[in-house]
Amino acid sequence: MFKSNQTKTISALIGGAIVGSAATLAVVFLLPFFKGDSATDWRAGIPSNIIESKSGTTGSSDAPKELEDILQFETDFERKTALFGLLMNASESSVIEYLEESQELEPPSLRRTTENVIVQKLASLNAQIALDQVHALPMSRQQNLITAVFEELSLSDLNKAKNLALELDPTLKHAAVHGILLARHKHSDDLMLEIAKDLNQEAYAVTYLAEAVAFSAFEDAALAWSRIVSDSQPNLAQTEFLIQVASEWLLQEGISVIDQISESLTDTVVRDAVIMSALHRIAQDDPRAALIEALQLTSDSRELALRTIAEVWARIDPQAALAEISTMESGKTLTLLQESVLTAWAENDPNALLEALAFVPEHLRAMAKEEAMLAIARISPEEAVSFLSDIEDDNLRIKLAKEIATNWSEQDPHAALDWVLNEEFTTDVQQAETLMIVLASLAIKDPELAFQTARDQPIVLRGANYRGMEVTVIQHLVETDIDKALAMLSDIRREGLTITHAYSEVGRAMIRDGQYDRALALGQRLGDIRRRNYNGSLMYQWAMTNPETLFEALDELPSDQLKDQAAKGLVRYNNDTKALSSAQMEQVGKFLPEGYVDPYSRTREMRQMSSEWFDEQVQLIFINPVQQEERKEE
Repeated sequence: MFKSNQTKTISALIGGAIVGSAATLAVVFLLPFFKGDSATDWRAGIPSNIIESKSGTTGSSDAPKELEDILQFETDFERKTALFGLLMNASESSVIEYLEESQELEPPSLRRTTENVIVQKLASLNAQIALDQVHALPMSRQQNLITAVFEELSLSDLNKAKNLALELDPTLKHAAVHGILLARHKHSDDLMLEIAKDLNQEAYAVTYLAEAVAFSAFEDAALAWSRIVSDSQPNLAQTEFLIQVASEWLLQEGISVIDQISESLTDTVVRDAVIMSALHRIAQDDPRAALIEALQLTSDSRELALRTIAEVWARIDPQAALAEISTMESGKTLTLLQESVLTAWAENDPNALLEALAFVPEHLRAMAKEEAMLAIARISPEEAVSFLSDIEDDNLRIKLAKEIATNWSEQDPHAALDWVLNEEFTTDVQQAETLMIVLASLAIKDPELAFQTARDQPIVLRGANYRGMEVTVIQHLVETDIDKALAMLSDIRREGLTITHAYSEVGRAMIRDGQYDRALALGQRLGDIRRRNYNGSLMYQWAMTNPETLFEALDELPSDQLKDQAAKGLVRYNNDTKALSSAQMEQVGKFLPEGYVDPYSRTREMRQMSSEWFDEQVQLIFINPVQQEERKEE
């Protein structure tokens, strides 16, 4: 009845580090010096006096008349100079002949160098013929030559270069875009990106151009920063290059530029990532000096900078850091720095911190001990179990138990299961909450054991969570095996909300997988009340994950109740997804009761108002002293 949902691949241009190779950077910046507009730009970068001169070092003093004549020269420089001289006024037919002859040259390195220059010359005369000649060569050599053709053509006719690239096989378009980008010194970056987008190579172009700007930071980091933050590309896509430029800028001008960096980035996630990474890089040599300088910052990123540098210092010499910062600051800033040092110390060497608790200020020892135990639970959960019996604070004990369960079940879910079933907990609820953490991991590794274990446990949770632990197993199993989870539904308990929640987990997974008909059919196993709740959860899931297909299916849904639930789901989530137009939402409204108001709209409005009010209060309370003085003067 409905079309299956097609999986959408979303490429994220950020991976923590998009590290460009030195070779790419060299190509970007060792560009031709000649910037003429004529079709003879194939010789760009080779001074005419070199091309026209005759070698006086070795071989004949006569200019080469045949391709084989270049072999009389001993050095690469002389051979290249002779080759350019040979090609200087060569006709199209002669250049094609030279390309054919070049295939016989040995060694391969000489052949590659020679054919590359010849292809560039041919591209300057007739780009289409050049492409035809390249296509006749072995596939393994076509990529580099395609790049050469499009670099040459882009210098004189960028639009033609784009049109020819559009006709290429997809496997060669990347090489063509590479060539086009090599001509970036003749054209604007925005134009380069527009062409790359037309060729489905935008991600590569963004990386390439951002890499180029990052490399330029070695000469003028401030200018490079200005260029990269003001271009038309999302800063998220350029995070690694922002980090490179910011690091170089800090090295050139000091930590004070953090204020400028902070003010120029509006995306707080990107801003914090850039500042933290840059400070991690430059604070290694002298964290004390870096911290002293960071104390003078005034922007919103001051606290982040102080915390980051303190963490760097803690990884180098935590005891020295803890002792020194107590002489540098006081009050809230001192507490921030001390807690940052202790947190980093716990993450880096928790056992050493436990042994050195006597050196920690008394009012921070409990915090330091807690951080160390939690860190050990992440690294060696089995070792952390020994701490539980000595902890008097019930809240801390269950917090540590859950941390142990989370990490041990990821490493060895069977061992973690054995521990949690035999550990003494203060209450059954605490054990149930901890066991569910283990079952979530065990459901992937051993779903049958996980399900049977869950089935054997009494239901101790009440309220919204009044359901059997089987739901936890099914909830995680559907992410990898919907059919196996479906088969388990016949064995779940009917107590509480177990059936409704278990069926909903399977049905929503089917919706996410595009199995719309199957998901709706599953609900037919349920009674009227449970089916209504089940269908409501399906429609909301569908509206959230693939609103376009739900909109298309509205008329075909088998009941008015389903259409009503689907329309309400679309109204609920379109504010977030922005998937449907105003006209489409008007169509959706026809399936809603007259006067229907989205119950979530008021919540969104209140949240927005609260956020705006909070921002205003922050400005009033934390406005920096300089601005306060300016207001007084006004």
